[in-house]
Amino acid sequence: MPKDWKRFYREERQRYPERIDMEIDRWSGEAKILPDPGGSCLSFPHTSIEWSLIPVTRTALWALEAEVPRVAAIGVMHRVSGGDPENEFSLDSFRHILGRAADRLDIDMPEVKEEFLPRHREVLFDLDLAVSTFREEGARIGEGLEPGTPIVMTGDLRHYGYGYGTTPPVREDSEDLMRDVRIGLDMVYKEKDPRGYLEHSIEVLNDQAAAAIAVSELLGDPLDYSVLSAEMSDYSGILNERKPTLVASVFYEVHKV
Repeated sequence: MPKDWKRFYREERQRYPERIDMEIDRWSGEAKILPDPGGSCLSFPHTSIEWSLIPVTRTALWALEAEVPRVAAIGVMHRVSGGDPENEFSLDSFRHILGRAADRLDIDMPEVKEEFLPRHREVLFDLDLAVSTFREEGARIGEGLEPGTPIVMTGDLRHYGYGYGTTPPVREDSEDLMRDVRIGLDMVYKEKDPRGYLEHSIEVLNDQAAAAIAVSELLGDPLDYSVLSAEMSDYSGILNERKPTLVASVFYEVHKV
């Protein structure tokens, strides 16, 4: 039976309200170190709170402290969600921490305009169709945004190991695995090679392929990115699998040059 990830992450947030508030207080007022809203995007992981709390909190505060009426949030529609946004979990922590920070800092809560990609998984059987579909989604999302709207997205950029179907021999060098992440980011943003990036994403089990292609189209050209934090998260205990069972928790920003 598939793991109920929506419930799992909800229960995590419920266990650590003080820790969430501590990070909100710690990072409030630090949005200035991140890119200006409009023409940029922040990407956070949707891994366990142990690895995602700081990136999600910083992203939520960045969006909140822009003091605009709307935030565009692009999530991942996981297969276990059955295509139903109500069952999807990838934006839940962002939405929760955004609301908690708005209350704590007495800032008006912006409307969160949510999009989940890919919406139609059948396009992945035709990579050229998938690329054109994801680019069209990016253009569509961009057309509905007011200037200066903060754009955020989520994604876990590498899944690896026994819990994700990797067969021996397996690698355990985190720096080696993280190089795969940077290869993909270079492809989609700097090299503007969405087809190559999609192929690479399928190989490394990057669940952000659709969202990143859409954002690359939305923001335009040329683009650059910076990785703000990155680590391989140990999911062996969570999935009750042998080590290594790893997920890349990456926090990065992408912006127009």
